[in-house]
Amino acid sequence: MSPRDDIDFGRSRAILLGTSDYRAGFEGRRPMPAALRSLREMRRLLTGPGEWPPARITTFKNKQGSGRTLQSIAALLDDVEDVLLFYYVGHGQPLVAGNGRFDLGLALTDTSEDAAQRALTSLRFRDLREQIEGSRARIKIVVLDCCCAGIATRFAEPASHLTDHADQATPVRGAGTYIWAACGHTQRTFFEDGPEGLTYFTKYLAEAVRAARAEQTLGATVANLHDDVRRRLREASIQNATVPPVPDLLYSGRPDQFLFVRGQAGGEEFHFESLKAGDPHRIGPYVLQARLGTGGAGQVYLAFTPGGQPVAVKVLKPELGQDPEFAGRFAREVRVAQDVRSSDVARLISADPQAAQPWLASTYVCGPSLLELVREAGPLPDREVMLIASGIARALQAIHDAGAVHRDLKPANVMLDETGPKVIDFGIAKSVSRTLITRTNVHLGTPAYRSPEQALGRKEITSQSDVFTLGSTVYFLATGEDVFAAEDLMGTINLIAREEPDLGALSPQVRDLVARCLAKDPAERPTPAEVVELCAAAAGPVTPGAYLPIEKAAPAIHARNQALRRLMQSADVRRTPPPPPPPPSPGGPADDDPGSVVGNRQPPGPTGGTSGRGVLGAVLALVCVVLLIWIPAHFAGGSDDDKAGGTVTPTPSVYSTFPEPDPYEEGEPADDPTPDEPSDTPSPTPSPSPTNPIATVEEGDCLTMDGTYDEPDYRETDCTDGVFKVLAAFSGTTDRGECAGFTEADVVTTSAGLRRVVCLSYQGGSAYHARPGHCVYGPNAKGSNWTRQSCVTGNFTVKARLTGTSDTARCRSYSGVEQTLTSTTRWSELNVVQCLAMNFPNAAGRAPVGSCLLMTGSGQNTDYQAASCGQANVMVTGRVSRYYDTAYCGSYGWTTWRSGDFPAIAYTVCFKRI
Repeated sequence: MSPRDDIDFGRSRAILLGTSDYRAGFEGRRPMPAALRSLREMRRLLTGPGEWPPARITTFKNKQGSGRTLQSIAALLDDVEDVLLFYYVGHGQPLVAGNGRFDLGLALTDTSEDAAQRALTSLRFRDLREQIEGSRARIKIVVLDCCCAGIATRFAEPASHLTDHADQATPVRGAGTYIWAACGHTQRTFFEDGPEGLTYFTKYLAEAVRAARAEQTLGATVANLHDDVRRRLREASIQNATVPPVPDLLYSGRPDQFLFVRGQAGGEEFHFESLKAGDPHRIGPYVLQARLGTGGAGQVYLAFTPGGQPVAVKVLKPELGQDPEFAGRFAREVRVAQDVRSSDVARLISADPQAAQPWLASTYVCGPSLLELVREAGPLPDREVMLIASGIARALQAIHDAGAVHRDLKPANVMLDETGPKVIDFGIAKSVSRTLITRTNVHLGTPAYRSPEQALGRKEITSQSDVFTLGSTVYFLATGEDVFAAEDLMGTINLIAREEPDLGALSPQVRDLVARCLAKDPAERPTPAEVVELCAAAAGPVTPGAYLPIEKAAPAIHARNQALRRLMQSADVRRTPPPPPPPPSPGGPADDDPGSVVGNRQPPGPTGGTSGRGVLGAVLALVCVVLLIWIPAHFAGGSDDDKAGGTVTPTPSVYSTFPEPDPYEEGEPADDPTPDEPSDTPSPTPSPSPTNPIATVEEGDCLTMDGTYDEPDYRETDCTDGVFKVLAAFSGTTDRGECAGFTEADVVTTSAGLRRVVCLSYQGGSAYHARPGHCVYGPNAKGSNWTRQSCVTGNFTVKARLTGTSDTARCRSYSGVEQTLTSTTRWSELNVVQCLAMNFPNAAGRAPVGSCLLMTGSGQNTDYQAASCGQANVMVTGRVSRYYDTAYCGSYGWTTWRSGDFPAIAYTVCFKRI
């Protein structure tokens, strides 16, 4: 096998840190003798299967003095621009044993029994972690194989039991950052007692790495290894472990197709097409590097922003620039397309409709199109087809919510990277097509991927046209063939408009989806939201932006990632990773009407400046507050202390029985209590700012916006609700595309005079930026705070996030929506309506009449799962949106549930045995 070239080892580093002799704070509990053996094992893994050169691995073991150790580690980060791996094995640290207070980092090797000294170590480690996550490295992997690792991991993002102070102190997250906690929620590390014993996490990580190395595959990513380690730990027999200590893996930024270890399969190398004679060297602010493809509207090139982010630049045909009406139409469509925010689309970041050759730039998706994938690898398995279909439907949902229609959806316009499908070329087909037909008599698009409305030339093309072509695309994924194929154009049009397609080659689940999408009548087609639900029922739910393993696509995605890296190296492109989204701040929506919650987020008004003495006092106060931060030891099923503050958690009530109940168990269940409301956020005090703060602000600063949305006037202020936080500031450029990697960037401010671009995020509470697939919760009370949370029974999943509106009626087009959350601001462009679906305890919550369920358990522990009628044991005979209405079910069995905080959200479902 050739030497490993997918990692630039000259700009990479592995830092291994371990301690086995720590005793302070453990009240006689013995230290972990397996820690240093695990440290040696990790080094053997890297230099062996991982193929790391020993010179790029630095080991620290049982070092005394955490301050000096952490300084030495920080000094090693300066030259790391590619891969940075940090591994810690040893003990975590309770600040004071038995009082429920835990540190936010790790003990390292401080042996002091003084809690204040150990707290200082915690703060030092947190600073180091922030340096690691904010470093220039392309990939950052932080592995914590220690007690309390789950605390250190959970502290990297909001968790349900964190206090307000901990939320405010959440460290920043860099792009491509993985945080891997060995013990998950158990907060305990288990290790082998023998003379060669290792910690169980490192033991099974080593087994997973060596197994991946021996396989005839490309290798294993961090996500692949994580899944394997979790499987091995679940199957292991570990003494005193009542719950398998499975690890947690969190990441931020765009997950790279980075192979932790290579396998034995070589894979075919991919090369970008070089620029040709006559190709432009520069388009707008972009220096072109390679050709990506040619379409009916123009040529697509690969370029990089000054910050090193790859972009796809489409240069339209010259005849489009010769049409005086085209520029106006094109500019309007570009503005609409730029409002589309979704992890399932390639975001449009800049365009110039007035140029002699109009162009537009969007984020580059490093992977094959669906057309390329199927041609290279063949049809896909049913589950992968449904997973991809779900992502395309989510993209269409976002496009339609912005008021656009794609009009040219087809396999060539859907790219696939490691997080799933990304729809490209959306929202601009109408103006391009009209001009091409007028000036050249050329029709844009592929005939086989038109809807009946398009094929017949109808003037009004609605969003349901995209659903039809989604069906055609899904058919292609499953079969490798076009569903409408004829010898000529007129034959294809006739098939689309009048003939029913032959779907016999499809499996029943895929056939049902495709048949519904290909209905000739637009009104009979499902909405994109309904397509997502159909796909979830068949293949399971998908978290937007999460790693989506499409097995057949892995070689093509990996090959393109490596080609991109080679191109960046040859062009000497230095990638500056985008900083993370800001830490969440408490929200405050109010109750407007049943099923609708409104949050009014007005920016603070001007107040007096802060004196130097006041600033010093605030800093000292913050230090005191941070030293007193506490986090409960367990995130699941915590103690009563968990209810003292922080994020509000849902409190549902549930009851279930069957026709012949136990008389001792019969009776109406009591409602669960509603948690107290969080306290209000204090008013901010802005600091004096220069005449034009855009010239001086940096990441983490906050601005308040006076004036209008289109003509803003910024002032520096304290960071609180209703202001704008700087996600990043780029100097020496006016390219708005620098902000493309920030999903929470609500405003992009440019200054041609200062040559500066600033990416701003509106601070509307942690729920404000929650997108489809995320979960949120807040009490159904006026002035209450809504927050983003992990998805659990009783809170809400965001079905749609509608920007620039406060019209909750738009949520009616989405099925399964029980609640709306409205955030209003001074600027209507930043108003947000979120359509929310209750997370019911089981499948009975949404089971329609006539569907079948598999009922297991009994009494309060009864569970219901969706199942085919051949595998189920009960059938739903009726349902009503009322709680405990057993009379409605008569002699049938029943299950009932309602939300503790939203009593209007309730059901009684009747069923009979089958």
